[in-house]
Amino acid sequence: MEAKGIPAPFASIDSSPKINSAYVTGKNTIVLNMNKEINPDTLAAEDFLLTAGDNILNISDIGYDEENKKIIITVEELISSNGQYAGSDIYVETASDIPATSDIYGQPIQTTAKPIKAIDKYPPYATGFIAVFNGENTDIIISLNENIRTTYGSGKPLVNNDSELNQFIILADNVVAPVISSRYEEATSTSTARIILTISGNKANISIRVLFFAGPNNALEDYSSSANPLANFELP
Repeated sequence: MEAKGIPAPFASIDSSPKINSAYVTGKNTIVLNMNKEINPDTLAAEDFLLTAGDNILNISDIGYDEENKKIIITVEELISSNGQYAGSDIYVETASDIPATSDIYGQPIQTTAKPIKAIDKYPPYATGFIAVFNGENTDIIISLNENIRTTYGSGKPLVNNDSELNQFIILADNVVAPVISSRYEEATSTSTARIILTISGNKANISIRVLFFAGPNNALEDYSSSANPLANFELP
């Protein structure tokens, strides 16, 4: 009689988890995309080495997103909006021949054959705004952390459609104030990149809120190879 049975779970195990890619997603955050699940209880910061040129970035926290199979690393250093640190790209590699981080079967994650470049996925964002009466109307000057790409470029208006201008909402004393003109200006040696939205009348001394809700056709993006779109914001 032929023997029958249930295969052991190890029969379906093939290769151990590995880092598929790495992304910079914030001012101190780097995300590692894994090809398979890991055991969160084994996650060890000392398994990972992050470098930028001659600099080693110090890991202050590490976590795991089980649903999306992502390792989330927080570093002590501040990363530039272009995804670099101290003018150099950031690279990730394993720091041990036998990492402690492993899957549920105890298989350590695969060591990296070479350092993996962390791709810039750090979206541009608004850092604040001021309202200034220009003698006739009120300019809402929104400061950005980096230059963005617009259809007409610096010194020109935003396109009046759902991909650019119509994603902004200005509230003056909680009432929508229509934007009568707009302009984008690139960063200079003395000022940050900024978007200037003008509303009618003198509203510089009343409560102003600025909201940006990116639509599916948002064309306001940074200049990185991955073209990160301007992030949603509500100010103040």
